[in-house]
Amino acid sequence: TVAVCVKGADGTGFCSGADLAVLKDSFTKEDGILMCYFMQDTLYRLRNLPQVSVAAIEGFAVGGGTELSLSCDYRVFSHSSWFHMVQIKMGLTTGWGGGSRLVSLVGRQKALHLLAGSKRLSAQECLDLGVADKISAENETLMNATVEFLQPFLTAPYPDAVRVCKRVIAEADDLPMMPALEIEAEYFKKLWGGPSNADALSRIASKKK
Repeated sequence: TVAVCVKGADGTGFCSGADLAVLKDSFTKEDGILMCYFMQDTLYRLRNLPQVSVAAIEGFAVGGGTELSLSCDYRVFSHSSWFHMVQIKMGLTTGWGGGSRLVSLVGRQKALHLLAGSKRLSAQECLDLGVADKISAENETLMNATVEFLQPFLTAPYPDAVRVCKRVIAEADDLPMMPALEIEAEYFKKLWGGPSNADALSRIASKKK
């Protein structure tokens, strides 16, 4: 498997994050802190899966749902969907890693505007900012648009190489450059001379004859 799609249940939107009624009535401060660390760990694991991950956003991504979507490698929006970081409206900031990932994605100034200013974004605005990677056409289903977006990965001749490329990018994104270079070299060595690499070189050689 080279790709994973994260989507909401049909007809319910993508994700609105934590259940506010449960948080208000049942969660202590300590519970909230435990949830923060649990979700950080969960979304870190999602982001670092060896598969390419894409959030297929139908309807809305709100609050913690925006953080879930930002933990994926890519985001495909339906043409009528929207994205809204409402944490500030609850007297909070992001706690699941969404703020840090937003800065990496759109830069400091735009990230501050979206998070502290709590601007609701249309799908087109998300595409213009770089939050969305693709928008479905009005006559196209979201899943068709998502599958089309993933085609370069799904049709790659060597799935093991796709997965290792994902590891290289994921770890480089999380580490200072020198350790990232060391890790990149280690992953390169794992693939170099292996069956997929040998097969690719042999195909190239045969085309030159």
